[in-house]
Amino acid sequence: MAYAMRRGSKLIDLNVLPREMRPVRYPRWYVLGLAAIMVGCVLLVPAIFFQRSANNQTSDLNRQLLVISGQLTGVQMDIGRERGVRAEIAKAQAALSSVQAERKTVLGMDTPVSKDLRSSTEPFRRA
Repeated sequence: MAYAMRRGSKLIDLNVLPREMRPVRYPRWYVLGLAAIMVGCVLLVPAIFFQRSANNQTSDLNRQLLVISGQLTGVQMDIGRERGVRAEIAKAQAALSSVQAERKTVLGMDTPVSKDLRSSTEPFRRA
């Protein structure tokens, strides 16, 4: 309408270019749709930055989780070693107690001494 003048109810077209060479006039719905798409794209930019920062934080947490998992595996291995050492200690203590019991039996430490021998061995006993 910028190129037309109103006279009464008729429009007079002042554009001297033929219709084929005139700039294209897009319908309103097309222009509004393009505007809505542009606004949507502008509003998506902060969402993209937010998503990237969340990914960075998540990757940091994943790295920390891997480190902690490795440490936990090491601790579990240490616990397994400790259980093995405790089992070896228990076996050694059982063997030691059986050797001590055998020693007492061989040396006669468990058998009571008769009254006759007690009087003769009292000076050699330790206090």
